[in-house]
Amino acid sequence: MPLNNRYVLAAFDTQGERLAFLSPSFDWVQSAREAVIFQSQMDAKQFIISNSLSDNAESKTPALDHFDHVQALFVTVNSKDAGNSDNPDEGISFTGIYG
Repeated sequence: MPLNNRYVLAAFDTQGERLAFLSPSFDWVQSAREAVIFQSQMDAKQFIISNSLSDNAESKTPALDHFDHVQALFVTVNSKDAGNSDNPDEGISFTGIYG
């Protein structure tokens, strides 16, 4: 499934800084390209609830420094994606989904 116009899950700290993306194997990774992808906001939010990812004490939520919450993000891939090896997410923009 293409990454563009889909949802991914990201871990945030208390200041709202994005820390990492959740991979299909429940590992936190730095690149959205390696994250589990959801077709809808509803699917992403249900996954957060059903896996207790909103609770940072839950054992399925791997430890991250300053972790506060998990949030679904809408992903858009720009056509100018250069695939820069220094930044694997170059060309990707994210829109936070609150609520």
